[in-house]
Order: sequence, then structure tokens, then C-alpha cells
Amino acid sequence: MGRRNGAQSFLPSVNISATLGLEAFNPTYLTRMPKSLAYSVVGGLTAPLINRKAIEANFQQADAAQLQALYEYDKTLLTAYSEVCTLLSKNKNLAAYYALKEEEVKTLEHSVEVSRQLYMNGRATYLDVLGAERDALDAQMELLETRQQQLSCVVDLYRSLGE
Repeated sequence: MGRRNGAQSFLPSVNISATLGLEAFNPTYLTRMPKSLAYSVVGGLTAPLINRKAIEANFQQADAAQLQALYEYDKTLLTAYSEVCTLLSKNKNLAAYYALKEEEVKTLEHSVEVSRQLYMNGRATYLDVLGAERDALDAQMELLETRQQQLSCVVDLYRSLGE
């Protein structure tokens, strides 16, 4: 017979085997087969009654370990789901921020052209042109940093889905 599990441990068992008489430690029991047989059968029938508390404790311990594993599994799933949702939201926000930065860069590049034309017509100083160019360059740098953050977020998303 195989290993007994859970509820089967609470039930008495009777094992019949061909080596019943040969398993005696004392050779005198080989000739007293009914007595050794009676002890063997009585031991199998009373073991669950004598060891009931130990069997119940083992059963409850296994049940608690199984419940703890289930809670750890649920915790892992919730954590993974939360991380993926956070990364998806971050990616969406970065995409919207990138679109706004693109508009800002276009507007500032246009302001550089306008400030150059004003300088050529004597309506602005060269410092105005340099300031417009600096603002446009800062916006382009922010646009590149945003794009880098967006790509990094996508990599993190794929990494979290692979784990």
C-alpha cells in the first residue's frame, strides 16, 4: 500500500501480508503464530485511537501550511498585478507628457525663428534670440529625457511580465 493521507490516517487499518510470521524478532513467536497475529491486528486497529491527537496535530499543521502557501500565492499575485498596473499607468502618463513636450518644442522652435526675424528687423536684441534658443534646447532635452523614461518603463513592464 502507498502512503496514507489526511482522513485515512484517522481510520484503523488491517494489513495482511505473506511475511506476517517471518517479521517476528523473537524466534519463539514463529511457532506461536496466533499470538503474534493477534498483536499485529490489534496494533493496526488501535493505532489511530492511541495516536489520534498526534494525527490531528499533523493534519492541522499540514492544513495550516497549505493555507499559508495559498496566502503567499495570493499576495504574490496581488503584488504582481499592482506592479503591472502601476507601470501601465506610468507609461500612459509618460506618453501624454511626451506629446505635450513635442508641442512645446515645436512652439519654442517657432519662437526662435520669430526672435531671429525680430533681431534682423531691429525689434529685438541678440540676447532675446539666445534666450529663445536656450528655452528651445531645454525643452528638447526634457523631450529626450521623457522618451528615455518611457522606453525604460516599457522595459520594466516586459521584465515584470517575464518574471
